Amino acid sequence: MWLGALHNNSKICVQMTPKNQKNITELLSLPKVAQGLFITGTDTGVGKTLVTGGIARCLRKMGMKVGVFKPIATGCEHRREGLVSRDAEFLSHCADSEFPLSIVNPITYSQPLAPWVAAQQANRPIDWQAVADTYRQVAATVDVVLVEGIGGCLLYTSDAADEEDS
Repeated sequence: MWLGALHNNSKICVQMTPKNQKNITELLSLPKVAQGLFITGTDTGVGKTLVTGGIARCLRKMGMKVGVFKPIATGCEHRREGLVSRDAEFLSHCADSEFPLSIVNPITYSQPLAPWVAAQQANRPIDWQAVADTYRQVAATVDVVLVEGIGGCLLYTSDAADEEDS
């Protein structure tokens, strides 16, 4: 089994073998206190969900209990359960998540816009307390949490400009 990703247009692969499957923290060179990974990309549509889902599936096959978390999603579909993100559904399936989609993806907007713009248009600000609370709920019951970011690395979640931009 292979775990792969792209970095600066270079393919990075790690072969999963019985020897290295035993300790994910050693495999990923993470300190023992690390309990998660944040997956982001350079833009919308570059494969964050596919990579996150692949990592989740690999970790599940290694016997780990995996939590997936997509704090904010825009462009969600209206369904009987409310607004639903296809990405959150996919991640939940890949991780065999026991959590409802409202926990996997606590903040949803129907318009496919930057989060803060979608929040303004929906007249529903991003509830950062709900994000923190649901993340803690997921993290408390799993071995590792995979958090998928939205959009690109510098996508704003408020109308305040980043200090690096000034």
